Amino acid sequence: MRVLTRLDLRDRPSGAGPSGPSGLAGVLPRAAVDVEAATHAVRPVLDEVRDRGAEAVRELTLRFDGVRLGELHGARAVLILGA
Repeated sequence: MRVLTRLDLRDRPSGAGPSGPSGLAGVLPRAAVDVEAATHAVRPVLDEVRDRGAEAVRELTLRFDGVRLGELHGARAVLILGA
């Protein structure tokens, strides 16, 4: 089982930005990402949603999150244009 680690950053000074000397880039862990593998894993999900719309969103949400959705809400332009 994977467990999230709590990291207290309250004592870190703010200032030069995320990658600067007082930033958080050197403190926060970042996973290596194989973009090609991630794309391969996500593509079927995106294809299902594109092809079957809200029905696919409901099925996939139940499958991945264990949540049974009711009515879906969203901005009209996004729903119509897919923007």
